[in-house]
Amino acid sequence: MEKDPLQTPFKLSSHKLEHRVVLAPMTRMRASDTGIVHPRAAEYYSERTTPNSLLISEGVVIHPRGRGFPNTPGLYNNEQVQAWKPITQAVKEKGGVFFAQLWQASLPSLRLIKERFEG
Repeated sequence: MEKDPLQTPFKLSSHKLEHRVVLAPMTRMRASDTGIVHPRAAEYYSERTTPNSLLISEGVVIHPRGRGFPNTPGLYNNEQVQAWKPITQAVKEKGGVFFAQLWQASLPSLRLIKERFEG
């Protein structure tokens, strides 16, 4: 019987993945109003981790003006960075590879920026 291609190993740059199944990014909108990711996200991501697997985070806002939706996590200040560390550590402890999906929700944000600066 032929092996399922999704279950074959894959080399992604310096990462040797055991299979080609990836946790795709999903916008969860479970962060605080200031973009601090919820502490239970460590449990959420680690439960979905297998050794040498790839997980991609939910959309992570890279600038306060880039937030197009409420309660999305950020990665543009120290408090936000510190909140992500236990999450990435939980994935790493299970042998997973974790990428952040950097997000700039430009279209909704541009309208708000225009209103703010152009009156």
